[in-house]
Amino acid sequence: LGQSLLELEKQLSAPSDSNSAASDQMLTVHLRGDDVGRVPHYEMSQPPCSLYRRIIFEHHYKSVTLVHSGFGRKPACADLFKKDLNDFVRLHIPSDGSIVHHFATLMSAKYLFLSFSSFAVSAALLSKEVKVLYRRIGVEWESVLHSNLNCNIWPGTVMYEYKAYNVPMDSLKEGGPLRWLQEFPWWNFTGPYVCEYSRQEGKFVEAADPLATTTTTTTTTTTTSGATTTTTTTTVESFEVNVQDPDDESSRAASTASDMNVTLPSVHSMSCDPEVKRFNKRCPETVTIKEWNGRIGNHYFQISQAIVFAVMCSTPIVQFPKLIYAPKRYQNQMGMLAIPRQVLLRGSRSDGQCMVPKACPVNFERINWYHGHCLKIPVWRHRQVMQKFLRPNLGQDLLRTEARAREAWEDEAMLTIHLRGEDVREKPLYQQNQPPCRMYDRILSDHSYKSVSVVKVGWTACDGFIRGLGKRMNVRVHASSIVEDFAMLMRARNLAVSFSSFAMSAAILSKEIQVMYRRRDAEWDSVMHSILNCALWPGVVMYEYNTTFVSYRHLPKPFKYVDEWLNAVPDENITGPFKCEYGSEIQPDI
Repeated sequence: LGQSLLELEKQLSAPSDSNSAASDQMLTVHLRGDDVGRVPHYEMSQPPCSLYRRIIFEHHYKSVTLVHSGFGRKPACADLFKKDLNDFVRLHIPSDGSIVHHFATLMSAKYLFLSFSSFAVSAALLSKEVKVLYRRIGVEWESVLHSNLNCNIWPGTVMYEYKAYNVPMDSLKEGGPLRWLQEFPWWNFTGPYVCEYSRQEGKFVEAADPLATTTTTTTTTTTTSGATTTTTTTTVESFEVNVQDPDDESSRAASTASDMNVTLPSVHSMSCDPEVKRFNKRCPETVTIKEWNGRIGNHYFQISQAIVFAVMCSTPIVQFPKLIYAPKRYQNQMGMLAIPRQVLLRGSRSDGQCMVPKACPVNFERINWYHGHCLKIPVWRHRQVMQKFLRPNLGQDLLRTEARAREAWEDEAMLTIHLRGEDVREKPLYQQNQPPCRMYDRILSDHSYKSVSVVKVGWTACDGFIRGLGKRMNVRVHASSIVEDFAMLMRARNLAVSFSSFAMSAAILSKEIQVMYRRRDAEWDSVMHSILNCALWPGVVMYEYNTTFVSYRHLPKPFKYVDEWLNAVPDENITGPFKCEYGSEIQPDI
């Protein structure tokens, strides 16, 4: 190779304190652009723009290096990175547009998305750095490009392939290949298919995190007729996928509560269970959430409800709406959710004979899986589903924040309280179901906590109570980003939940939770559509308090507003606690 190329490759590959961490999460993308306008067949074989978006969000890349020629027509997907994704990833475009610099940039990439181009493929084959490759399949790599890259890749590197259907050139709409690449929907891809050493074709997985790939290297030495041969083989051991086989060791371990010596039934034990009463209507081949309802806590509920129904029906596919990246605080899913548009539930195999359970909506085609859902499902079932299928698809920002080291004040003697603010003044139906302020006093006296951590946003009815509490004990109030707030609730060991799907989702997704508290006489089922109930999972208890329910339409005198009543409920009106644990009844609807 030319000396200038080798020197530049060495320079770009050299680790530095300032860029090593960033490069570990940087996707390098090659867009073929200088000649594809003149050769439509090559342009049709490039990756559609939505595939870049899907991989960036599914695999949690935070920055992108974009390599494309500045000559000729702009590549079809250039604006995706320069405009549409600009708020979600840090974009780096090399200032040196020379062919040497472009090729060296591709050779030094650890995570590389290939164009349909011998230029990008050659850089990958010559690279000493590359760990993960991506490419589109379903196009003519061999017959047209004469590519020498295939699925039997070298040790230490994996390649994810995504298949997108192709269409005849003469059937394209006005705008040709460029418009087709820009408008191709991301849910029409299949994959990823994983390629690795000694594999002739890709193995389908539901989703994979390239940053979680681990490898082992085995060296074997053999001696024959005085000659010694050393063979080194690197094999990929694991991929972090968003579902696990129901029979594998990690799945069984996740369902076992060693502290109580209880092993829960498998998630798939409820698949088409013959003991369950059913309607005379066949289950669907696919379960679909057509649109997100409300804010992020509701979205987690929707995912769990839809998957519970799918598992009960042995339906193998669940489809989700496009993710929301909106400025509204609790509706925004950025950093909180990275679920693909379609999830395959391995272990669910539909034979078309399973009927809809009578506990579930028979009009499943018309519901949004928040207001309509299966009833009387123990929360330990929802926890199984959320831990197995949802947790691996949480946003990387949330998972990192949750996993940070504990500080000294985050000890066993701390109670975390979530106060729902922001919207309850405009929604009295939700405000009337919040815990009265003195209920927190009762919890503290009953259970001897030494400090309190409060997570809230904006005004709440109990702000004055919290200020007064701060004069008696150590109280920390947190009002940060949605990611920080949710992670704080997930990290809580002792949590008083508000009347909010946000707080309940955090508790069910938590790996730390030990004790929960909630108001018992709230409209958990009829208004909240709560998936949290008394039938808890092993190792966790919940204490409930009755507080004398009052509707905002019929407040006792002299109260005009719900917040006044929440501040005035006396101690003698608060009864309990009533204990819930594994084996408890779900309890009747309220």
